[in-house]
Amino acid sequence: MNKQKRGFKKPIALTIAALFLLTLVPYIALAQWSSGSDWVWFGDPLDYDTDQSGTGAPTTTIPDANGVWNWSGSAWIFTGDPLDYDTDQSGTGAPTTTLPDANGEWNWSGSAWVFTGEPEDNPGNPAAPAADESELLTVTDDKGEWVWTGTWGVTDTESNPGNPAAPAADESELLTVTDDKGEWVWTGTWGVTGEKSEPLGDRPTDPPEDDEASTTASHADGEWEWTGTWGGSAWESDDLDQWAWTGNNIMGWMAGSWAWTGNNIMGWTAGSWAWTGNEKEADTDQSETAAPITTIADDNGEWNYVGGAWVFTASGNKTAATDQSGTAAPITTIADDNGEWNWSGTAWVFTASGNKTAATDQSGTAAPITTIADTNGEWNYVGGAWVFTASGNKPEDTSTRPDESENPTTSTVPAPVSGTGGEWRWVGTWVTASSSSPASPPSKPWTDPAPNTTDSFLASLYFAALGRTPDEGGFDDWSDALASGAMTATDVVYGFMFSPEMANKNLSDEEYVIMLYAAFFARDPDEGGKAYWLGALASDSSRYDVFLGFANSVEFDVFCDAHGFVRI
Repeated sequence: MNKQKRGFKKPIALTIAALFLLTLVPYIALAQWSSGSDWVWFGDPLDYDTDQSGTGAPTTTIPDANGVWNWSGSAWIFTGDPLDYDTDQSGTGAPTTTLPDANGEWNWSGSAWVFTGEPEDNPGNPAAPAADESELLTVTDDKGEWVWTGTWGVTDTESNPGNPAAPAADESELLTVTDDKGEWVWTGTWGVTGEKSEPLGDRPTDPPEDDEASTTASHADGEWEWTGTWGGSAWESDDLDQWAWTGNNIMGWMAGSWAWTGNNIMGWTAGSWAWTGNEKEADTDQSETAAPITTIADDNGEWNYVGGAWVFTASGNKTAATDQSGTAAPITTIADDNGEWNWSGTAWVFTASGNKTAATDQSGTAAPITTIADTNGEWNYVGGAWVFTASGNKPEDTSTRPDESENPTTSTVPAPVSGTGGEWRWVGTWVTASSSSPASPPSKPWTDPAPNTTDSFLASLYFAALGRTPDEGGFDDWSDALASGAMTATDVVYGFMFSPEMANKNLSDEEYVIMLYAAFFARDPDEGGKAYWLGALASDSSRYDVFLGFANSVEFDVFCDAHGFVRI
């Protein structure tokens, strides 16, 4: 059957007739997945690749040759640049507002000329501040003021004038020697430097009497010890050299050194003189009104500034060539190609005669751009924001596709398997042999309908939504409507979900959502999806709104493709 896309409509006469044919008969349990069931790839939407601003809005401002387009939130508004003037003689919008002076500058304040003098030049910094001063210094003369800014601190330390003599030989404590330039500290190790030598002439003159007598002989500088061998009744040798000498330790500095710490030398570690010169006086005050220019030559005479206004005086019998207004103002209005200049009394003001027109109104509706193409879809401006719509989904990640050993063997739908750019989901219809028989068995083979056909789709709806086998008359009406194209798959599911028979079940919101998963996807709900739809019902969404969410889902679209149905 050729699939034809058309708008979803609620079935009317045919739906009502079929609904009345749905009658309650005993439930039939099913216990196998139809042969069309399989793992199906659900790819994530393609990413956008041209978010030019980083805010999800590709553009909100578009330049135009004569201005700029700005999106107000609901429409594109063109703001034209002011028309250019072509006779601004000074570049400031007024014939003369600033005049240089040898010592500064005159500026027209709007009612009077005001002089701003340049500061006096630095005649040369003072000498550096005294070496014993730690406060900032100020030096003033008739041309201005110098201010010293610096940092007073340690600039160096006193150098070692020469270490003291070595510490006394009988001292074992650290020594400190101080003078007016700093301090020496002795750091050393006090210990054994040697032992006293054998005293000449004091060696014992006889060996010990026997081996039980004392074998040592003490001395003030050490000790002798007899090292001979006893032969049982006498010493094997009575040589006096067998007396061995051990001298007492000699104490002293084994190592040490003087460490010098010089006193700090204070001074300016950094600093500079800053010059603030007095303002110079004006040297070109040409009138008593502090107006540097009071006369301007004209081809036919001259203009004079008198009493706050410009007055023209002809140089002969000819009339003024440019006194256009007779108001004692040489020029109060100057025509411009795009408007005119007007003298306000204190300044020249340009007034444009209009605004530039848009050069690039691309749509004829004052909205240059509402859709922007993207490699993976397009941007559309909707409700005051840019929304990206992907033109497709990311391709299959075949390396993560579950193999046959992971196919479910019970009615429980396995959890999706994640892959790069999407996930694999189990899609199919759960059917088994009948465990009970209807009162009037229909003629079609309900217990094992052929997979991916109208029969299997309708049989699963009867079992999933109504908990029973089809009645033959109702089944035939639904089958004929699908085959002829009078109804879409969504029309048929709507007929079951909103039938009087379904209404009599008084389903809770949770039971309703579970029923939608069974009717549309022929599976149990995943926890995340069920929680989402229950949240929608708990807020402002109606059951019909949630029904449309399932009808427009990617999973139901894949399901319809597998069965050869028009989805909506």
